[in-house]
Amino acid sequence: MARFHTRLALLGSAAALTAGAVVPAQFAGAQPAAAADKQWVALGDSYTAGVIRATGDPFEVPRDGCERTDRAYPQVIDRDLGGLLDLTNVSCGAATIENVTDTPQYPTGRHLPPFSEDPDYPFPPVSPQSEAVGPDTDVITVGVGGNTLGFDDILRKCPELGGDGKGTPCKDALGDSIQARLNKVSKEYDGMLDVLHERVPKAKILTVGYPTIVPKDTSKCRYGDMAEFGPIAQGDLDWLRQDVLEPLNNRIEKSTGTQEAASFVDLYASSRNHSVCDENKWVEGFLTPPDQLSFVHPQRTGPPQRRRPRRRSDSQRHLSRHGARHPHRHTDSALASGTSRRPVPHRRDTAHSPRVRGSATSRGVRERRLGPNPAARGRRPHQRRANERPSYQHPVGGPRLTTANSQTPTDPDRTPPHTSRSW
Repeated sequence: MARFHTRLALLGSAAALTAGAVVPAQFAGAQPAAAADKQWVALGDSYTAGVIRATGDPFEVPRDGCERTDRAYPQVIDRDLGGLLDLTNVSCGAATIENVTDTPQYPTGRHLPPFSEDPDYPFPPVSPQSEAVGPDTDVITVGVGGNTLGFDDILRKCPELGGDGKGTPCKDALGDSIQARLNKVSKEYDGMLDVLHERVPKAKILTVGYPTIVPKDTSKCRYGDMAEFGPIAQGDLDWLRQDVLEPLNNRIEKSTGTQEAASFVDLYASSRNHSVCDENKWVEGFLTPPDQLSFVHPQRTGPPQRRRPRRRSDSQRHLSRHGARHPHRHTDSALASGTSRRPVPHRRDTAHSPRVRGSATSRGVRERRLGPNPAARGRRPHQRRANERPSYQHPVGGPRLTTANSQTPTDPDRTPPHTSRSW
C-alpha cells in the first residue's frame, strides 16, 4: 500500500512542471536522453532530511551531522524523476527558519546520550541553507517551521505533564505561549521567502507543509504507548492538533501567499488517515519498535521498521529489490487528488546520482576526515555513491527504550532536550 512518500510524488511533478522539464516517457521510467539542465535546491528540517533510521541510512562522506538519509523524500523523488532535475539537498535535522535564512547551524548527528553517542560528534557548523541557492536555481523546495515553533520542546514537556491521562495539563502549562510562537513563525517565514526570492527572482519556490501527525479521533491513541505519543493525555492531543499543528500549516500557507513566485504544498489533507495512531501510519511515534528513537518523524515507504541494523550490502540489495516498485509511480493520481494549492518536487536515488551538487559541508566549512573506504577518498561529500560503505555505523548499544507493554516505562527526563528530537 502507498505510504507517506506516495503523496510526495506531487513534489516531483510540480518541480518538473515549474522548471518546464516534463517528459511523459520519463515518468514512465525511461532514461533521460541528456543530463538535467534544471536545478532544484531542497531546504528544510528533519522532515525533509530524514534523520531517523526509519528513513534509511546517511549516505554522505564525510558526514556533516545533518543526517540526510537515502530514503528521505528529496532522494526518493529525485530518483523517480529519472534525471529531469539536478538536486542539491542541504536540508538539516533540527533546522529552524533562521538556519535556512541567514544563521549557521551546529548539527548534532545522532548524538543522543544516554541512548546513543555519535563518534563524529561534535560537528563543525554548516552554512545557512539559503547560500545553496544561486542564479542557476530553477526550483526551491522548503519544509521548515516546526523547530521555530518549538514543537520539539512541546513534545518533550507534554509527557512530563501527562499525569494520569486525564484533562489537558500540557495545554494548561503551554497554551498561553502558542500564539506568540505562531507569530514568530509567520514573521520569520515571510523574511525567509523574501531572501530566497531576492537571491534568485526567476526560481519557483514550493513551500511544503507538515503531514497529519495527531488523528482527529484521538480516542484511537493508546495512552502510555511509546510507539505512539506515550503518556500525553488525550485532551492534550486534541489541543496539539487544533491549536498547534493545524495553525502551523495555516501560517506557512498564509506566508506563501505573500509571494507571487511561491506555492504551498498541502500534505495534511492527504495524510489524514495515516497519523501516528493509525494502523497504516506514515509518521512514527516516540519509538519505532522495538527501541529506535524516532520522536514523531515520517518513516520511509514500506512497513514500520522492526529490522536489525543491516550491513551496507544488505541495504543495497534492498534498494535494488524495491526500487522498481516504488509508489511514486502514482504521480498522476496524486496530482488528480488536488492535495496542493499549486504543484510541487522529487529526486534520483544516490546510486544513480553522481551529479548531485553541493552539501552543507562543502560550502566554506572545513571538511572532516574521510572514511576508510578508498573509493570515497578524495571525493566531495555530495559525490559519494550509495554503494560505498560509510565510515559511520549507528551504535546499537546503550539503555533500552521500552514501549507501553513493557514493565519499565521510558523516563522522558532522560531524553536530551536537543538533537534529533527536533524536526
